[in-house]
Amino acid sequence: MKKHKWYILTFLSIILISAVLGILSFLVAEIAFYAQNQYWYFRTVGSKFTQKGCNDFSLYREQFTIPRQKDHIRVIAIGGSTTYGLGVDSSQTWPKLLSAQLNKTFPNRYEVINLGRLGGHLEEFMQNYLHSANVYIPRDRWIEGDRPRNEDFAAWGWKDLSPDIIILAPVVNDTAPDYLYLAESNIGARTAYSILSALRNSQSINSLALGYYLKKTLMVLESRNQQPINEEPYKLDRIRNEYKKNLVKFIKLWDNRPLIYLVGLPLLFNNDDGVKQAQQATQFWNLSNSESLMREVQYMPVLEEIEKTVRYEVAKDMHIPLLEAGHSIKSMPFTQRLRLYTDSVHMNSHGISLNTADIYNQV
Repeated sequence: MKKHKWYILTFLSIILISAVLGILSFLVAEIAFYAQNQYWYFRTVGSKFTQKGCNDFSLYREQFTIPRQKDHIRVIAIGGSTTYGLGVDSSQTWPKLLSAQLNKTFPNRYEVINLGRLGGHLEEFMQNYLHSANVYIPRDRWIEGDRPRNEDFAAWGWKDLSPDIIILAPVVNDTAPDYLYLAESNIGARTAYSILSALRNSQSINSLALGYYLKKTLMVLESRNQQPINEEPYKLDRIRNEYKKNLVKFIKLWDNRPLIYLVGLPLLFNNDDGVKQAQQATQFWNLSNSESLMREVQYMPVLEEIEKTVRYEVAKDMHIPLLEAGHSIKSMPFTQRLRLYTDSVHMNSHGISLNTADIYNQV
C-alpha cells in the first residue's frame, strides 16, 4: 500500500515539476521575445506602441519633416522606383515636378513628399503605414516570410505624416515578381496556409511568442511546399486577385481621411510589340543581349493590362479618382516612345515631365 502511494506521489511530483518547468520556460521565452521583438508584440495586438528605432531616410529620395508645415496642403506620393525616380536627378522626379507646378500656380500652398521606394510594393507600403522600415525586402522574399528586424523600424510611420492628398502609383513590383516566382500550393502548403489563416484570427495566439514562431514556421512550410505554376490563365488570375486584395487593403488603412488618387504610369512595351521592338530597344540601350527584353515584351503588357483593369475596378468600387497617365505616350510609334525610356519600366526626364503634366491636369 505504501509502495503504491509512493508511486502515485512520485508520478504527481513529476507532473508538477514538469508543469512548473514548462511554465517557467514559457515565461522565459516570452520575456526574451518581448525584449528582442517589441514591435511584433504590439503590432499584432493593435497597440499604439511607438518604436524607438532610428529615423534613417536613406531609402527615400529626399529627407522631409514629419510635422506638417502650417497652412500647407500636404501631398504624399507613394510608389516604387518610378516614383522614387530611378535614373534621373532628384529634381526631375514626378513628385518634384508636380510640387514645382503646384507651387507655381498656388504659391506656398502645397508640400509634396516623395515616399517612392526602390522595389516598393503594396505589402511593404502597408508595413510603412505603421512604421517606416529602413531596409529593402523584395516582394518575393516578403511572401516567403522575410521581415525587417526590430532595429530597422523608424519611430514614425506614413500615417504620422497626416496627408491631405495621397497619390498612389504602384507599378509592376506587385505583379512582375508574382509572374516570375508564383507557385502552386500542394497539400502541405495548403494545410500550412489553412492553419495560418485560423491563427491570424486569434488575438491570444498573435500576442504570444509561441504563436509568432509557430506562424513563422508555417510560412516557411507553405513557401517550401510549392511548385511553379505553368498554367498561364490560372497564374494570371492568381496575380490579379492578389494585386486587387493588397490594393484595397492599403487604401482602407487610410479610412477615407485624405483624398486618394490612384495613378497608373505607362510601361514601354504595348500589346502589339514583339521581337522587332525588343531588338530595337537592345540596340538603343547598347545592351549585350536581348534575352531579358524578349521576355519582358511578352509579359509586361499583360501585367500592365491586369493592373489597369484592377485599378479601374478598385477606383469604381471605392469611389476614388483614377488617373491613367501616358495615353499620348502609349499611342506613339515605338521608336519615338523608346526615346522616353531608360529601360522597359523607367523613363528619362522628358518622359517623366509628360507624365507629370498628365497627373497635374487631372488632380
